[in-house]
Amino acid sequence: MKKWKMKKSSFGIQCGLLIAALSGSIGGAATILDLGALSGGANSAGYGISGSGRAVGTSENRSFRTAKNTGIQNSGGDNLHATLMSLIPPVNMSRAYDIHQTSTEAMEIVGDAYDITDFRPFWYYESDSGKTKYARVLYSTKGAALAVAPDPSGQGGATAVVGNVYVNGVAHAAYWSVIPTQHWLYDYGDLYFSNQESFATGTDRNRTVGSYGTYNQGYNAYIIDNNAYALSNPSGAIGSAALGMYTSGSVSAVVGYFVSGGLEKPIYWSYMGSGQSTNRILQLPSGMTQGHANAINDYGQIVGSVWNSGFGSEVACYWYASSATPTIMNSVSGDPAWNLVRAHKITSYGSGSKIVGEGNHGSTPRGFVYTP
Repeated sequence: MKKWKMKKSSFGIQCGLLIAALSGSIGGAATILDLGALSGGANSAGYGISGSGRAVGTSENRSFRTAKNTGIQNSGGDNLHATLMSLIPPVNMSRAYDIHQTSTEAMEIVGDAYDITDFRPFWYYESDSGKTKYARVLYSTKGAALAVAPDPSGQGGATAVVGNVYVNGVAHAAYWSVIPTQHWLYDYGDLYFSNQESFATGTDRNRTVGSYGTYNQGYNAYIIDNNAYALSNPSGAIGSAALGMYTSGSVSAVVGYFVSGGLEKPIYWSYMGSGQSTNRILQLPSGMTQGHANAINDYGQIVGSVWNSGFGSEVACYWYASSATPTIMNSVSGDPAWNLVRAHKITSYGSGSKIVGEGNHGSTPRGFVYTP
């Protein structure tokens, strides 16, 4: 693959979880499922959700995966951490970031698991019945697997996993092809972003998005499509990061944030191929000055979070479409005990546009699934 170097920018990246946008029409009060917690704890956070309604995340530093359309049951394999301990020991802590399952096919989950030294990226496979389980550690030292995209044909092709690995202390964007008995690592950091940090956050198997740069000189959003290309920035922006994507045909919709005037603001890109992209700045709710767009689904619906300069001001939100005024999710939750802080992923429109995230129920940090 051809090496390629992108123009450097000048902002520092903030590692964190992302903001969202929705498209379509959502009305009335939403329903909120409290994901609960694994036994022995009270806290949780939801990071990923499948079209079949299974949520994944972490509870008291232990990864979980739920049954379909329910909270944590502490049975039937919901304690993913315990399963990983038996399949890829040692595992002292773990987090699950993404899951894929559309109906009754096998589920595939990715995340990171801490041994006695570092968090290492993992891939996990489980049949819908729970009878067949595999797990693989994808890198021998520090790293994380953040997004998973199985073969859509259902013919047993390799699954795509993206995230990052650390090489001599430097973050490299990583792409893995995975089957139950083997995996192959493509070090995008080495291929495309030499002498810079890079992160991969989303993939459709053929294209991958993320950000690259250095702490001192800043970071820019990219898309890898046979070669690596910088995504276009708005006028006056000094940097950007891509956090999620969805591809239909030859066009990829990408979301993330850009930096301007010292503020991080949500953005939507349309990538048409051959390095060509356009962008649209997503609107912010009244009183909010910053935000991230974290994920987008097949209907153009986007989810994420927004905030202002006030401490604790971050709130989860969605956009019906890239041109829409955003909705703060607390305002339509129907439950005043909830403070919905961040929305991380959204399912397809056909599966109900379910949103997974994290917030506080009363004073307790809890993961949630929000159904508009």
